[in-house]
Amino acid sequence: MRKGIAILLGLFCFGFANAQDSTKYMEGDFLSPKKYKIMDITVEGNEVIHSNLIVIFTNLTVGKTIPIPGREIQKAIDNLWKKEFFSDVKIVASKIEGENIWLKVKVKERDRIYRYSIKGLGKSETKSLKEELSLGKNKIITESLLERTRQDALAYFRDKGFYAAVVKVYTGPTEKNLENFKNVKIEVTKGKKVKIKDVVFEGNSAIEDKVLRKQLAKTKRKGTFLKSAKFRKEEYENDKSAIVRKYNSEGYRDAQLISDSIIQLSPKRIVIKMKVSEGSKYYFGDINFTGNTKYRTSLLKDTILKIERGDVYDQALLEQRIFVDPSGADITGVYMNNGYLFFNVTPIETKANGDTIDLEIRIYEGEQATIGQVSVIGNTKTSDHVILRELKTRPGEIFSRADIQRTMRELSQMGMFDPESLNVNPKPNPVDGTVDIEYVVTERANDQIELSGGFGGYTRFVGTLGLSLNNFSARKLFKGGKGSWNPLPSGDGQRLSLRAQSNGTFFQSYNASFTEPWLGGKKPNSFSLGIYHTVNTTGAAKTDSRYGARKTFGASVGLGKRLKWPDDYFVLQYGIGYQKIRSENFNFASLGGNILSDGLSHNLNFTLALSRKETRGSFIFPTGGSDVGLSLQFTPPYSAFNNTDYALSTPEEKFRLIEYHKWSFNSAFYTSLSRSSKKESDKKLVLATKLRVGMLGYYNKDIGYSPFERYNIGGSGLGANLVGTEFVSQRGYPDESISNAVSQDGTTIMDLFTMELRYAITTNPQSTVYLHTFLEAGNTWLDFKDFNPFVTRRAAGVGVRLFLPMFGLIGLDYAYGFDWKKVPQSDKPGQLHFFIGQQF
Repeated sequence: MRKGIAILLGLFCFGFANAQDSTKYMEGDFLSPKKYKIMDITVEGNEVIHSNLIVIFTNLTVGKTIPIPGREIQKAIDNLWKKEFFSDVKIVASKIEGENIWLKVKVKERDRIYRYSIKGLGKSETKSLKEELSLGKNKIITESLLERTRQDALAYFRDKGFYAAVVKVYTGPTEKNLENFKNVKIEVTKGKKVKIKDVVFEGNSAIEDKVLRKQLAKTKRKGTFLKSAKFRKEEYENDKSAIVRKYNSEGYRDAQLISDSIIQLSPKRIVIKMKVSEGSKYYFGDINFTGNTKYRTSLLKDTILKIERGDVYDQALLEQRIFVDPSGADITGVYMNNGYLFFNVTPIETKANGDTIDLEIRIYEGEQATIGQVSVIGNTKTSDHVILRELKTRPGEIFSRADIQRTMRELSQMGMFDPESLNVNPKPNPVDGTVDIEYVVTERANDQIELSGGFGGYTRFVGTLGLSLNNFSARKLFKGGKGSWNPLPSGDGQRLSLRAQSNGTFFQSYNASFTEPWLGGKKPNSFSLGIYHTVNTTGAAKTDSRYGARKTFGASVGLGKRLKWPDDYFVLQYGIGYQKIRSENFNFASLGGNILSDGLSHNLNFTLALSRKETRGSFIFPTGGSDVGLSLQFTPPYSAFNNTDYALSTPEEKFRLIEYHKWSFNSAFYTSLSRSSKKESDKKLVLATKLRVGMLGYYNKDIGYSPFERYNIGGSGLGANLVGTEFVSQRGYPDESISNAVSQDGTTIMDLFTMELRYAITTNPQSTVYLHTFLEAGNTWLDFKDFNPFVTRRAAGVGVRLFLPMFGLIGLDYAYGFDWKKVPQSDKPGQLHFFIGQQF
């Protein structure tokens, strides 16, 4: 009995229960420990953590026999300390009877977070920082938690370039002095962003510093033209890999970035130091092919790979030519575009002679795969047949990687799906040699409300209200049942447009159009129908002698056919239109004031148009490809079928049956200037070059040019629709000013050259934003004998475009017109152009 009491006294003295003294307990020398059976374990001092949970943490159980002194008690204390829930831990014997012992665990819980706050930041930055910190109510406060919070906050600001930021983290009492709770306060002194004074390199001799600096796309030193020198750690980390890639492209395949460091010179300046190991420069040796039976070696090597013995060893180029070339000219593409889905290619280095490396490209061709099932998932609004008819991959056909890529482009340009979320899941079935293809789409809002306004020459302010339903369903319009109207009949890919324009008493226009892109549902033959009504007046009251009006009713029908030759990007369109134009005391200035002021004119015209559109990226921000079109609109040559002497006819007789032929050519080419970007969404910098030419001609010189179907050039391109008159924007000059300098009733010939350098801020389909700077030149003439494409009205400017699916395109441009003194309506060289729902 005395021996047992002595053991217990030893336990108490040597930290049997105090964590700070646990090392003394380990050093205690008890030669004859006694074993006790645990009869009960109780907990004392806990407020939040349940007693049963604390007992579980100790790993001690009732009924277990343990030696005292021994490691079991020490382990139990260590286990509780590791949880970091307590500021003090003790284990004592509350009772001993013979070989039985009753244990009591005494703990003191750490304080917990009641509330935490951040001082020194704005509302948005506070919210962003909170998302980075691992803090929350009831979280246990430890020294490591406070230090980790401080370091996380510092890392957050350093990643954003605030290297001089100071963060203090401390605790304080709660407002109600709650026991076991503290408030955590974070004080931030952000300071200013540091800038990069210089980027220096060590160990490089083959490639100069200035060349290596150019590889750092977002990390630029102070003084770099048009580039910010602000340091952003995340961008810097992404940039570093470009150094090794540059060396690899120059043949230094063993090059390494050994180390890099950021040296802070002052609170506002840092120097980045990068140390490289270049290694030796290598060259390609002999390149042999094995396993290829479908394609001859000369084709794969000389036409596609195009790497010769003695060329600098470029691993990236080798992989690009073998696996994925942005142009599609790679060995893998050649096989996979012809059905060899199970194809595999492996380049092997077979021999190294000094600085020359021989390669063997081993090919496993496999069998051709055919397409099994083709499905689409994710379309909650658009009907399956609308998507499936656009797919280039059909069941039973030979598998083709190019067809899948083409399909993805077609789906992205339909305007119904989020291009960033489009995906495809090929599911190979090697047993039967087929592959199932599953396309994944995400619906996006593409209906538009058009609200636009501007000052359009003599027509003064013109306002437009329009509604475009770009995924309309006519068959659901009168169909009942759940899902037909949600909230409008949609899902069949048809387009319904309703539009109204007015500037009050001078001008009103109403039109509606409908387009079915797949007439009959089996072939991509489009059908379009449109009607419109326009009223132009002099602005005077009807009882006033100065009152004059021109009323126009028109309708048109069009058919379009997608061609297969020269390729299926070509579309041929046919159309027929009719206009009934009634004039009442409404003059044409170009025809001598009161001439043709009264009467009825008829315009029956036919349209033939050929176009080719192959663009990449979104339809708002194309990153590549082209859009080219040539069209002819013409009327029957009525004057050739009668014996009327039009030289002696009145204007009313000449223009009762309107005759003309009108030619139009439009082209746009898009070139990505972004380096080494393979994803379309990563191509931020794009050059867009455009050309537009139009000409109105006549059949009979005694009749001359039609007073209708002319061009009005200048400004935003916004104006009243005067019976087919085309309003063409030319920035840097007032609306319609360039054509008004030649004729108040529009002109017959025009050209426009545009070059835009575009930079995408975001290509998110819900809010596409890009900036651009542009050069523009164009002019207009009244007769072909005066036409000179080298005499233009030039302008340059900058602008921004914002696309919102509901409202369409919103734009703001400022342009400087270099030839403003040659345009009578221009009273200054600079013009600001703003629009909503209209694209230049």
